[in-house]
Amino acid sequence: MARISGKAGNCYVADLLLEDCEDAWESGTHGTASLESTIVKVGSGSSKCVLGVGITNADIVMFETMGAAKNVSTYTHILCWARATADVAANDLVIGLGTTASGGSPTSQVNIPALSADTWKYCHCAEVAGKTLDDTTAGTIIGLEMNANAQEMSVYLDDIRAAKNIAGIRSWTLDQIYDVSEVTGFDSSGHRAYIPVLTGWSGSFEGFKDGAPLTIGTQMGIELAESATVTQAFLGNCIITGLHPATPTDGVVTYSYDFQGVGVLTIATT
Repeated sequence: MARISGKAGNCYVADLLLEDCEDAWESGTHGTASLESTIVKVGSGSSKCVLGVGITNADIVMFETMGAAKNVSTYTHILCWARATADVAANDLVIGLGTTASGGSPTSQVNIPALSADTWKYCHCAEVAGKTLDDTTAGTIIGLEMNANAQEMSVYLDDIRAAKNIAGIRSWTLDQIYDVSEVTGFDSSGHRAYIPVLTGWSGSFEGFKDGAPLTIGTQMGIELAESATVTQAFLGNCIITGLHPATPTDGVVTYSYDFQGVGVLTIATT
């Protein structure tokens, strides 16, 4: 059994929306972009790109002008939903932020982790060395770059948000539940019988005040890390439902928050 200390855990929120992917991006080099209305994770659409014949390393296959300039200089990574019609190795797809037309020469980049074919994944996208998020204070263009050769497939992106740790947090709790319904009948031999119906998750986190509080009632990404190892974290979309400040005369001001998970929860691994 693997045992780890919680001292290296953390709580991250992706509260800066970079792209909601509710419209079609612009087509780039060897990529054809469109709005997808069936294969979707958040809202009513996702941004689709068909990677065509001749695609090569470093092609910007699709790009989009963000609604307003985004300052990501205080953020540490990006959380987003991603899917592809073929298996994708880690770092083969890259999201870039910058100001250059058509998404070229991005000032910041993050790697999309490995994807399994035809499966949505909520992705912790780590910074690329030399082009970290603190290099972008007013990004206006977001782009998807292919970092491998000749891989024809379709890629879908949804709900792309910049994420950072909430300073001062010292603990978090998570409750994942499965509702069941009773289906006891005469054929149950006198024993109650149940089947699973709906699953859900919620929780809370708390710590010392360090900056302005989070805004409640809004949906964002959340990453509850057990350790510094990226795979040892629970990820998903949530709504912050409660803020509970406490101010003792003989101690430090603390904030605690409640959240309700929305949709799928990505489970931590060993």
